[in-house]
Amino acid sequence: MEELVCAKCTGSLEEIRVGAVALERCAQCRGLFFDSGELARVLTDGDPGSITREHADTGAAEPHSGADAEPASCPRCQIPMGRLLSGNGGFAYDLCPACHGLWLDAGELAHLEHANLGQQLEVGRDIESRRRRAAGVVEQLDGLLGGIDRQREERLKRLDKLMEYGLSDAAEIRTIRSAIEAEALLAREALAQSRLFEESRKLCIEGLITGAQFESLRQRVTAR
Repeated sequence: MEELVCAKCTGSLEEIRVGAVALERCAQCRGLFFDSGELARVLTDGDPGSITREHADTGAAEPHSGADAEPASCPRCQIPMGRLLSGNGGFAYDLCPACHGLWLDAGELAHLEHANLGQQLEVGRDIESRRRRAAGVVEQLDGLLGGIDRQREERLKRLDKLMEYGLSDAAEIRTIRSAIEAEALLAREALAQSRLFEESRKLCIEGLITGAQFESLRQRVTAR
């Protein structure tokens, strides 16, 4: 079995079970690692209290503790995790932008358990909704950029036909070509200043859009 290392300290992760859900806990700092979707399953179908009773998640770590402020590295992917505030604002949880694994420091699951059910489920719902939003933002920007590129290419092809059939002289062709390129550039510049692109930047900082995805969009938006 793959040996995983804690997201916050040097401890090794050991598997524990909460009902039908198998998750990992650090033997040293008692932080918990949930693969994608596992937290929602624990909060809806499992018994979060069993972690406190059986696995000594004593709740010693309160929200905004030293551990909560530490940067996290995904135990599974070994890349930095993004930080997001929990649904009730009590602490920040850590989310991997690649595998969407979730890290909770010791005591944070107990903090969720003592909140009402709606607040408990808000974390799981928030992760899923923000992940869907991030995917939608990438898709929307990709579509807009594709539209700008397609329009530019179609207009240039029509211009080439004019040249091929001798319907315009070279100077006129150059002028029109420059205008087509300028319009495509203005369209990309407008997109670079849009709220949608700024949202993609923030989602990247939060770890919900990968650095590679954002860099690809940025290069296409700023292409000349």
